[in-house]
Amino acid sequence: MADTELLIMTAVRAEADPIIRRLELQAERFGVRGFGGASVLHRRGRVILCVTGMGAAMATSGIEWALSAIEPRPVLIVGVSGALDPAMKVGDVVTATRVIDDATGEVFASSGAAGGGADADANDGRTLVTVAAVAATPDAKAALRQRTGADLVDMESAAIARVCQQRGLAWTCVRAISDAANDTLPPGVERLVRPDGRANLSAAIVYALTHPHRIPGLSRLGRNTSIAAVKLADRVAGLCS
Repeated sequence: MADTELLIMTAVRAEADPIIRRLELQAERFGVRGFGGASVLHRRGRVILCVTGMGAAMATSGIEWALSAIEPRPVLIVGVSGALDPAMKVGDVVTATRVIDDATGEVFASSGAAGGGADADANDGRTLVTVAAVAATPDAKAALRQRTGADLVDMESAAIARVCQQRGLAWTCVRAISDAANDTLPPGVERLVRPDGRANLSAAIVYALTHPHRIPGLSRLGRNTSIAAVKLADRVAGLCS
């Protein structure tokens, strides 16, 4: 890992924490950036991780802040994602070499240079679509897959890929599946994360108290996200070895 130069970009602490522990990264540089997010760069050797917060605006702000603080380097876009391909299951790790911005129709193609060395499998070379709002139901996911041809969905990758393309940086996108194509997510679950990517515990308590019938679904999503995040950390550790 010490010989690997890499900037790892992720949206939320639930995705980042297993990677930080696995790679023994240390918080190094703190900053305050736009859209209400305070950010931290975690580093060990030549590997740096930045948590951006959820959504395209936070992702754009986050990577621009990170690149202003460090020398340019290849970028590894990581996190958990929803599956659009019905064959994918929770915990699958997917390499997306083609990223679509659903809002603009732009398509970004990875050079495959960042974080090279992953073992190829059936989930490598997939297409991801970045959307503005959570695809929460099987019907929404099926419609998105039919319209875009994508295999999985997130809310940040296209924004980061765009900045990388503008700056001439190599990038790779690796995502772990946290909800299958036929899974339904609790409505409003995105509000349980703060703008800087940390869990919003007070909002979670209020959500549970006001929507007790959704607690089982929320608990299931939490478990599945943890499974996906650990699988993701395993892949990232392999890329950095």
